Amino acid sequence: MTGIFGRNILTHLALPASFCIGVMATGVQAQGIEQHPAVPLQGVQSAALNAAAFAARPGDPTPFGVDLRGLVIVDSHANGDKIVPHDAAGGINTTFGGPTAQNAALRKVLSKYIGKPLSFQILSQIQTDVTEFYRANGRSLVSVTVPQQEITSGVVQVNVTAFVLAAKTVAGADTQSTTFLQNNIRLQPGQEVDTDRLLADVNWLNQNPFRHVSVQFEPGQGRDTTVLTLQVQTGRTWSGYVGVANSGSEATGTVRLYSGFNMSALAWKDQQLSYQVTAAPDSLVSGHLWDTGTQKGYLSHALSYLIPITTRSGFRTKLTFGASHISSYSDVGGDFTSGAETTVLNAEMAVPLPKTSGHFALVPEAYAQLEYDDYDSPQFFKGIPFVEEHTKLTQVTLGLRSGVSGPIAGKSSRGNMDFALVFGQRKADGFATTDYKYAKLSLNEEVFITQESSVVARLIGQTSGDRLHPLDQLALGGGSTVRGYEVNGIAGSSAVAGGIEYRTHKIAFRAGNQEGTLRPHLFADYGFVRRDAPLNDKYIQSVGLGTQIEVGNSVVGTFDLAHVFNAAGTTKEDETSVAFQMTIRF
Repeated sequence: MTGIFGRNILTHLALPASFCIGVMATGVQAQGIEQHPAVPLQGVQSAALNAAAFAARPGDPTPFGVDLRGLVIVDSHANGDKIVPHDAAGGINTTFGGPTAQNAALRKVLSKYIGKPLSFQILSQIQTDVTEFYRANGRSLVSVTVPQQEITSGVVQVNVTAFVLAAKTVAGADTQSTTFLQNNIRLQPGQEVDTDRLLADVNWLNQNPFRHVSVQFEPGQGRDTTVLTLQVQTGRTWSGYVGVANSGSEATGTVRLYSGFNMSALAWKDQQLSYQVTAAPDSLVSGHLWDTGTQKGYLSHALSYLIPITTRSGFRTKLTFGASHISSYSDVGGDFTSGAETTVLNAEMAVPLPKTSGHFALVPEAYAQLEYDDYDSPQFFKGIPFVEEHTKLTQVTLGLRSGVSGPIAGKSSRGNMDFALVFGQRKADGFATTDYKYAKLSLNEEVFITQESSVVARLIGQTSGDRLHPLDQLALGGGSTVRGYEVNGIAGSSAVAGGIEYRTHKIAFRAGNQEGTLRPHLFADYGFVRRDAPLNDKYIQSVGLGTQIEVGNSVVGTFDLAHVFNAAGTTKEDETSVAFQMTIRF
């Protein structure tokens, strides 16, 4: 995809390919059976709005000859420029400061100045601290001033002006889209500009990868007011892709070809339809379009539909409906072969929660998911079926996921986390219905060592006291768990995998008339599976190097050279292998 969205959107457009490696790269849904869902695209999210930074002057440190005994914080909107009465006893008085000032944290910040000799430098530092506090609490458009006043008593008044919205306009959109965009900005004229809430609104709109919304503030006609303009850039409302990866298995064929599309040109704004087909080459050549029949191979079809909803009251939710059909036929060994047909239906409701600030900033989202799986696996001897498993799974997942950003060892970082509880019921033909449950967790954090290099730490795991069906087991192996091992090479009801990756700076190159970049990385991965009896627990480890590659605005790929230390599945001890994945978007 080219044009207004630039190179940042490429990462999001490459998501379908990253999922095609066999185990979900972000989130906690890695499976013991190879699945390739149709993943909705998401546009670039912003970390902050473009509000001008406040820069207080250092000021003259020469004392005025009086110590600071008290501070009075005053809301200029409510009180104008007048000097309000103050308590001669001093202290921190926020009574006149408006809602944002009624916070013990602000009084704690300012209390350190009480008793210090007053100077222009101290007043400047107070202005800076008040400004930073207001901005940390969603009031980035704020003016903090010290009006002319008598200070012989040692009590100083500080005026705070949080700008009020005068009007909101839209530039670059048609009439229908203008109404839709304005309705999704919950800030109304006459309200203080809450930039945290406004940022959440803009990011909500920018979930649509085919449109980008930015904000611009201009002075309003009234005093201390601002006009908000939504700058809208749109492109085509669909994207297609094709790709190849060696992410399969020896049993069904190692190569995977995939193709799909994402589109939002639908009857309702910002809804998105996604589809992906993934196949082993032999399955495509055989002419089978829905299942593999009785020939070695793999074939899956996946569909998803995303519906973001904002009600008139401002409540928001995302509904996602998915369906997939997976067919495989594999050589078990000798004259034995095995087939599998799996149908997966799911529905998810996700609700954004308020952003939290602290050492780490969280952008949380609670979600609930209902899933139904129908699994049918016949076993063959010389092509003749002799036994068949037919299992139906119904489960409910309750989870919390969030973006996570904040300093780690003095370095900035960003990432995500996902924690969920799963409660399910399994019904297999010829057996009694059984209940099961498990918990799963995923963490991924990138720490920026310099502007161009970073370290990525990731962890994925789950635990259960029940013997889970392969559809619910956590499978290890492949690019998103332990590299160098066959995808889904080893799985268990309880398992954990982690890794550390060092990413260097990007290396630019040219391919014809296209610009490209390489970003090398080094990695070390580790995994542990607690397997059901009579199998023994298993550890797997690998190290290696690789690179991410981008060419122009259409090609994204990953190459990894990995050396493993333990045998697992079809992967032998001390084996070295190369994994690749390449996606072309149009």
